[in-house]
Amino acid sequence: MNESAQAGTIAPMGNVGQRIRRVREAVSGRTQSEFAHFLGGVSRGAIGNWELGRGIKSENLNRIAQRTGVSVDWLMNGPDDGPIPFLPTQEGQAMANIVNDETLAAPDAISGLTMLLQALGFVDNEAFVLARIILGVIRTRTTPDGQLLSDREKRLLIETAIHPFLPR
Repeated sequence: MNESAQAGTIAPMGNVGQRIRRVREAVSGRTQSEFAHFLGGVSRGAIGNWELGRGIKSENLNRIAQRTGVSVDWLMNGPDDGPIPFLPTQEGQAMANIVNDETLAAPDAISGLTMLLQALGFVDNEAFVLARIILGVIRTRTTPDGQLLSDREKRLLIETAIHPFLPR
């Protein structure tokens, strides 16, 4: 039994590896190592294998989708060219996931948020500043009566914060 037929791996449709590479470049514009760090819990070698269409598990595709705001369906079946369809609700949810991930230290969360904001069209410094604001507000924000914000409220705050800055 070959590596791609191992339990838990999926057979790529089209060039899923090419789409993963495109997302990596669009979200981080950086190296496989930096993207692996952004995704958390994966190695640079794993990213390299995925981009070659090897060893891709559904949990890996879910992690990429969750952190970057693209759909698993697009990763599996989307066209290899044309714009990457970042979904607005998923962008907010991906940002909320980063903010809520207590295993991410503040600098790592800011880095992840900055990369997502850059993928949305923010320039480097603007994305960095907005990421710091989002993290600071959402991680410490409570309702007027002292209750922690729900995930939905956090997502809505993030979407409200970035909406005026989105390219039209």
